[in-house]
Amino acid sequence: MRLSYLSDPYKEGYKVQMDFYAYLLQQMGFKVEDNAYFLVCNADREADGFNAEMKFQEVLIPYQWNSDWIHGKVTEMVHY
Repeated sequence: MRLSYLSDPYKEGYKVQMDFYAYLLQQMGFKVEDNAYFLVCNADREADGFNAEMKFQEVLIPYQWNSDWIHGKVTEMVHY
């Protein structure tokens, strides 16, 4: 799951959001580490029945964010 989670095209928005958060924090003068993490909690699909109990698998997914594209995109949106 770790390797393939962020390669799913439906997760692209999560990466954009993390990139933007890092960009904003940097613009506010904060030092931001190169790696961010997603804590993913999914229902355990391997569980043997529901039995009035929900079990979840928790996985920490590392992500090396990239804000290089943001300044140009923001400028483009402002001048649109």
